[in-house]
Amino acid sequence: MLGEKCHEKAKKLFEKYCEPLLHLAGIAVTIIQTEQENQARSLIENLNFHTDAILVAGGDGTLLDVVTGLMRKCNGSIFCAKQTPVGILPLGEVNRLCDSIFSRQYDSLPHIHEMIDATMAVVHGNTKSVDIMKIEPIEYFLNLLQFKYFSRYVTYIFNGFKKDVMWNCNATIRYSDPCIGCSKCYQPDKSPAQLDVRWWHVFIPKKVTYAQSNEIDYSKVKNDNCDTFKETSITTTELSLTTLNTDKLKPGVPAVKLQIGPEHISFFDFVAEGWNRIKGLNNVIQQTLEIKDIEFLPEFTEDSEKEQYFSIDNEEFELKPMKISLIPNAVKIFCP
Repeated sequence: MLGEKCHEKAKKLFEKYCEPLLHLAGIAVTIIQTEQENQARSLIENLNFHTDAILVAGGDGTLLDVVTGLMRKCNGSIFCAKQTPVGILPLGEVNRLCDSIFSRQYDSLPHIHEMIDATMAVVHGNTKSVDIMKIEPIEYFLNLLQFKYFSRYVTYIFNGFKKDVMWNCNATIRYSDPCIGCSKCYQPDKSPAQLDVRWWHVFIPKKVTYAQSNEIDYSKVKNDNCDTFKETSITTTELSLTTLNTDKLKPGVPAVKLQIGPEHISFFDFVAEGWNRIKGLNNVIQQTLEIKDIEFLPEFTEDSEKEQYFSIDNEEFELKPMKISLIPNAVKIFCP
């Protein structure tokens, strides 16, 4: 799946470094070039033929569309979604998840090496499950949800003098604590039975599976705090939610990291933080929480004429009240 924002250079890189490796491995490849926003989402959702995997040749926006389409096609069933692993080929402007997976250091041509590593991960067939977050009622995303005034393309010094660049959010948030799994958040396997059966399968002995003795039946685990929400009001210039996929949290309990910035920021701090963001640093966070689900209720004033937006995997959406839910280990992706 080539994203609509993949320019001619990115397409040539795919044809030169990725596609030949797939063909040499004996993998049949069907290339689909999207031509407009959200087209990848509808194509995956309405896919009417069998595919062993979906390769996303693009950035975070294309990956967002593909995962949303896949989850909609499966009616939200993670067991169904895991039947089709997703490969990520870093051909977009921003590839946050891919960068975190293939983070090896190379002295020369690091982007080329990353494309080759990502393609060879597909060839080798190694996969791992990653978390996703669901925004009701609109999107699924894997990496980062952010409400912010900092941007990669902001001219920090000049924008520091402008009053309207200082994004300020007053909101009420309701959130629940992380849960390792219980009867309240347990999702039973509702995926349809495997229908890809051929006539010669009658001559092949049936595969015998054994239940693992150490496997936990979460449908019988009780956690009274799983759906208990805490409520607080915030005033901040920045708020972000990050999954385990792109941020190193303590292993074990599935969680989302909620980071809340300061209420106000001075011009000099704005400029300094802008340069820190270019270096990949973030020094303005004042509060960090680990959560499972969150309800975000922004406060809108009557005299507010300017529309506000939030970013999901580097794609902008209009700011509205929303519920965000963590779905652990929902999608399989190819990895080293």
